Amino acid sequence: MLFIGFIGVIAYALWPGNRNRFDRAAQLPLEDDAPKGDMPRKERPSK
Repeated sequence: MLFIGFIGVIAYALWPGNRNRFDRAAQLPLEDDAPKGDMPRKERPSK
């Protein structure tokens, strides 16, 4: 049963229709969260 599940996961990962989805997900950590002009200013600590 585990072998069939393993084969199913491998088939899903290698299916040609899922390639774009995985490529976009792989690029997510490399993208900026917000444009540089939209970054909020950090509050100054009170003394």
